[in-house]
Amino acid sequence: MLDFSNYRIYGSGTNPFVIDGTIDFHDPMRMMANITLAADNMQLMNAKRSKESLLYGKLLVDLKSTLKGPLNALVMRGD
Repeated sequence: MLDFSNYRIYGSGTNPFVIDGTIDFHDPMRMMANITLAADNMQLMNAKRSKESLLYGKLLVDLKSTLKGPLNALVMRGD
């Protein structure tokens, strides 16, 4: 079993993307997930404009979501 206990991933800013939940590998034919994903005003990008820039500016993300079910047929719900 893989257990995520408030696992935090940081982008450009100080607000994290948080993963909480489990992935159960006990039955290899039916691996199951029960995971919560959350981000509140997470800054994914902060890039200045230049001649070479394809993307520039700030990208902020809010996410509140769940992933549940077998890995080959996950159900995602949320905002």
